[in-house]
Amino acid sequence: MLKTVLSQREMLSDYFRIEIDSDGNLKSLPQIIADLPPNFLLLPSFVYALVFTVNWNAEMPCLEGIAIELSKLFALPKVAPKQITQGPSRHIS
Repeated sequence: MLKTVLSQREMLSDYFRIEIDSDGNLKSLPQIIADLPPNFLLLPSFVYALVFTVNWNAEMPCLEGIAIELSKLFALPKVAPKQITQGPSRHIS
């Protein structure tokens, strides 16, 4: 499977700006939004998905799969909404 990804290095570079060297090292990722780095904690999952999850046998599913994995890598972290706190109850007489 890794050989498949390595054989598609040029396409990954041209279409997605994902750079992989001939030894299989990930060298660069695209900049999706200025000043928004990828979530580097998800980088191993991204590489795993490129090798084992993306359907490399058909063009459209392949491109879609890569785009989906990139979106996961660059997604903003979910933030819990702020809890609304109320002050002490006041009764108006």
